Amino acid sequence: MLDMKIKISKTKKNQLVVMFPYSIEKVNKIKQIKGRKWNPKNKYWSISENEETIRQFKDLFSNEEVNYTEIINDMRPLNKLSNENYELISQLAKKIQLKGYSRETCKS
Repeated sequence: MLDMKIKISKTKKNQLVVMFPYSIEKVNKIKQIKGRKWNPKNKYWSISENEETIRQFKDLFSNEEVNYTEIINDMRPLNKLSNENYELISQLAKKIQLKGYSRETCKS
């Protein structure tokens, strides 16, 4: 069975990289996001990392399985948390993101 999960990661230019196996439904959804760009060489979509775009993405893909792990891992201070505490903070960060809080709020 194909992994149909949507994966999101950050770039250094305030952009989010969105990757998923081809699906016309998902392509049509992401094309509704203002400013989205397709990277044909690396086969991913990029969207702006701002509240409006993230809220629109979450609304459009609310029924899809989205992997935010790379974004959450980027917020982890190195060597300062036990695995148990890291897991608890990761769960909290996922809940905060799902509620649509800004990246700055999530970081604090």
